[in-house]
Amino acid sequence: MKVFWAKDGLPEGNISDEDQRKFQEANQIFVGAVHNALSDHLFDSTLHMTDAKTPWDYLNATYGASDAGKELTSWRAFMTTRWLLTNQ
Repeated sequence: MKVFWAKDGLPEGNISDEDQRKFQEANQIFVGAVHNALSDHLFDSTLHMTDAKTPWDYLNATYGASDAGKELTSWRAFMTTRWLLTNQ
């Protein structure tokens, strides 16, 4: 399930229909995996985000440097999901 590249968003410029399809599939898997890893309060804040880049950037900006309380548990789950998306 190597879809971590979808976090960068749709490639710029003209892309083939096949590449567009591959991106859409990777995007759906990525967003679903991220949503699945989040706690309820984080899930609610990202539910409306349907492209991989938006929730990824939001979560990195909001919790990337956080190391406290409930956010740490959520961040660990988030980073575990990141590892799974990259390495399988």
